[in-house]
Amino acid sequence: MITDAQRKLIHLARRRLGLTEGDYRALLQRVAGVASSNDLDGDAGVNAVMLEFGRLGFKTVQKAPQYGDRWGWATPKQLDLIRSLWRKYAGTEDEKGLEHFLEKQFKVTSLRFLDFKTAQKVITTFKRMAEWRRDHPRDKKQPARP
Repeated sequence: MITDAQRKLIHLARRRLGLTEGDYRALLQRVAGVASSNDLDGDAGVNAVMLEFGRLGFKTVQKAPQYGDRWGWATPKQLDLIRSLWRKYAGTEDEKGLEHFLEKQFKVTSLRFLDFKTAQKVITTFKRMAEWRRDHPRDKKQPARP
């Protein structure tokens, strides 16, 4: 089940994009395999629909936090690049998921605590992960093992 906030966001995006009822239902069916937003399977279904809305031009009004230029810390450009690479890799703008990844891999609990050197490592890691994903697509069938 999806939350009321998720349902409201989906309907806001639908209105802002000017989708007709038929176009909206067709999008839900094509992207998530459901006929109604009530039938979405939580975060995965909502993310798929929101990604499609984003592809169609919907922009959320919430801006990612910026921490300004701070000597020794990650620059705003680095933070924007990290967020962009995360969106491409994870397929979501979920900042909590990004912070969870940073904590597990780099022992940094938030982007605001990311120093300049570690930010470079994060960027390199995300670029390598994207390369690996490009070379190993999920839907590619693997040969059967003997």
